[in-house]
Amino acid sequence: MEKIIDGIRMEIPDDATRETLLQQLHRRDDSTIYAVTPDGDHRVLDPGQSVASAPGERLGVVSRFRTGRKVSIDGQQFEVGDDATRETLLPRLPASNGDQVTIFEITPSGEHRVLNRGELLASAESGRFGTVSRWRTGTKDIDRIRAEIKLLEEVYSRERIVWSPDYSWIMIEDWRLPPKYNATHVSIIILVPDQYGYGPSYRDFFVPKGLQTRNNGGWTSLPHYFDRYPYQNLLESELVSELQRQGWSYVCVHPEHWNSSDNITTFLTQVYTFLSNPFVSWDK
Repeated sequence: MEKIIDGIRMEIPDDATRETLLQQLHRRDDSTIYAVTPDGDHRVLDPGQSVASAPGERLGVVSRFRTGRKVSIDGQQFEVGDDATRETLLPRLPASNGDQVTIFEITPSGEHRVLNRGELLASAESGRFGTVSRWRTGTKDIDRIRAEIKLLEEVYSRERIVWSPDYSWIMIEDWRLPPKYNATHVSIIILVPDQYGYGPSYRDFFVPKGLQTRNNGGWTSLPHYFDRYPYQNLLESELVSELQRQGWSYVCVHPEHWNSSDNITTFLTQVYTFLSNPFVSWDK
């Protein structure tokens, strides 16, 4: 079909869309194509819209406009576009310290409303904003746990790592056991203690029931290995009960030394060493 584009008559494919026409014209992907209607109005074509559906035969192309407004952030004036978000604004702030800053809107009534990730500044009621250091809330260091999960995925592959939405446990599937066990690989569930990242180390893990090792010529269960969780009120009873219902047994080992640089792979190394020598007097 033929169309007149910016005064030049051109043959374009019948299935041309806004995007394919921009490629043909060697124009930027964010340019705007508009149709000149028979009565002279300009109607912008939407992304993916067929050019054949445009009314009339005349089209035009213009660079995309960036609209915006001025806002006040910590008392300083900034020009921001309508598509500006918390993330796009942070690098422009003098003391943003990367992503460690929270931006809040000062509402017309004077309240402070925190902007969520990806939220448009244009959606704010007022043009006044402020910044504060990002707080770390909760009983666990969630950022650290996420980083350790990513490390596990790199070491063992993403497909073998499973964790609970509340980060109360992490499971490694098909984890290799030392020699002399009645299995070569098992899944292992490591419980994440409350306040992990602020002091406590990993100290509790579960393996499937029935795990045994060779000792003195026969098969025997591990020391410190319990078919049922033996303590009261140390772990959430609902979680422990569910693990027991699903056929998991508890192994009680507590690292005596835990440094701030240690992580879940450190704990797994310690577990492997313990399982390699379960009958050593570990408390001496």
